Amino acid sequence: MNQRLFSDQDTIVKLTLTGKQGVELVDRLSTLDLKSITPSSPSETALFLSDRGKIKAAFQIKKLNEETLDIFLALNPDERWLEAFQSTLEQFTFSERYELSKPKPALGQEVLVHQSIEKRIGDLSPTINHEVTLDSNPLEVGLFNAIHQTKGCYPGQEVIEKTLSIGSPAKILCLLQLDFDSNATNTLPPLPWDLYPADDDATARSCGQLTSFSKSSKQGLSILKKTFAEKDKKVRSDHDIQGIVARVDPKLSQNSKKRS
Repeated sequence: MNQRLFSDQDTIVKLTLTGKQGVELVDRLSTLDLKSITPSSPSETALFLSDRGKIKAAFQIKKLNEETLDIFLALNPDERWLEAFQSTLEQFTFSERYELSKPKPALGQEVLVHQSIEKRIGDLSPTINHEVTLDSNPLEVGLFNAIHQTKGCYPGQEVIEKTLSIGSPAKILCLLQLDFDSNATNTLPPLPWDLYPADDDATARSCGQLTSFSKSSKQGLSILKKTFAEKDKKVRSDHDIQGIVARVDPKLSQNSKKRS
């Protein structure tokens, strides 16, 4: 299932990888099963994971043919995503022969992006540099669909499978309905913000983070500890914003039911 990774605010670049051995290398390393993708398919989100199951690189792939891939990466806020992809590919390249082009701006029709932050948040869809960050857990940030469940071995698979076997990770992506003074949100610091149980005092430990926020819809996305990721749970931030859990990532709920 296709999962969009970028928003229309991202600067997206494209690399073209040419060579059958290079395509096979990306297939071995990524969470995406390239054998199941056809040239007529839209670009798909893929991940390189560490042995601990954490995100090393996040990108989208468009398969042009059996020997050519277009790779789409975010170039903001700096080149960290580009460098992470290139360094991971280089780390695992031994005798494979392929060519990787220099990055160039991606055209709008080449890759699917989220056009509206309100719809993205309402759909519980994570995006890069908000929910999706380097070294984050893909299951915790809502990237369940970026991991092909029927694929064979790839780095980090053992951790992912173990997490799924127990039902869910330690944190879960949630939709929050927010309550705040609209006039007071103009001077807020950049996200993410720590969240705390609404009824606890100022010494309470954080129960998660607010990662995306829409002033117009008064909704946000948060990554909450599993014990707080329940509908109607109340949380607060240090910025006079309160929230209530409206929805929990349904993909993990469905997986938990399948394995119970």
